[in-house]
This record gives sequence, C-alpha cells and structure tokens, in this order.
Amino acid sequence: MKIKTVLIASAVALAAAGIVQAAGTAMEEKEMGLSKSSVFDVPVPPAWDYVTTQGTMPRYFGDAPPMIPHSIAAYENITPTMNMCVSCHKQPDKMGQKVAAGMPTPMPASHYTDLRNSPTKVDKEVDGSRYKCTLCHQAQADAKPLVENTYKQ
Repeated sequence: MKIKTVLIASAVALAAAGIVQAAGTAMEEKEMGLSKSSVFDVPVPPAWDYVTTQGTMPRYFGDAPPMIPHSIAAYENITPTMNMCVSCHKQPDKMGQKVAAGMPTPMPASHYTDLRNSPTKVDKEVDGSRYKCTLCHQAQADAKPLVENTYKQ
C-alpha cells in the first residue's frame, strides 16, 4: 500500500514539474500556424482570374480529375435537379472518343456507374452521387498557392 502511495505521489510530482516546464516555454503566436503570421491576423487571399485562354491545364497527378477550362460563376448553385454541367457534358454516345478542340468533354463511364450497388453496370443516366461536379473538378485559375506544396508523384 505504501509503495502504491509513493508511486502516485511521484507521478503527481513529475506531472507538476512538466506543467511548470511547459508554462515556461511558451510558443510565439507566429509559430503556431503554417502561414507564420499572427493567428489573430485575417489574411486576404490575393486576387486571381480564371484561366481561359490556354486550354486545359495539366493534371497535378495521373488520376487527378481534369480542371474546368471555363468560368463556372453562373453554375455555382448545382443541385441534383439543376446542373448546367450535365447539359453539355452528358454525352454517353461519345464516351471514350477523341473530341475536337473547344467541344465539351463527355463524362467518363465512371460517372454513369453506381459504384456502391452495381460497380460493373454502366447506365445511360448520370449516377445520383455524381451530380455535384465541383467536389472533384475545379475551375482552373492563376491563383498562387497559399502554402508551398512540395508534393511529387
């Protein structure tokens, strides 16, 4: 019983010493985040524009979804019943074919497949889980990264 009491007292003393040590080595507010500025500053991202004159930007890695080569400002309220993207890109008969420059790219077979219930069946209708295009695809822009990215594939 006495050994147990001594061990508990020792643990409490060590914990208290650690708390005192941690309190003495406070972290500067500029060391807390990735931006290396005050956590109380509200950064304003630099202005950027959609890139529409250079064609489609390259993908960041092999299986990355392609970027959208046009402004989507008018399409931002995408719902399951109102999707302007589908009006141009739903072309199941042109799936896998080469498309002329300036023409909309047809959605791939994966967008017509219910990956949860029948992952091998390709329908003629877009799967209900694929209606929110901007979850994967983003409009290309000349925005500079807010944080340096050193990712390499």
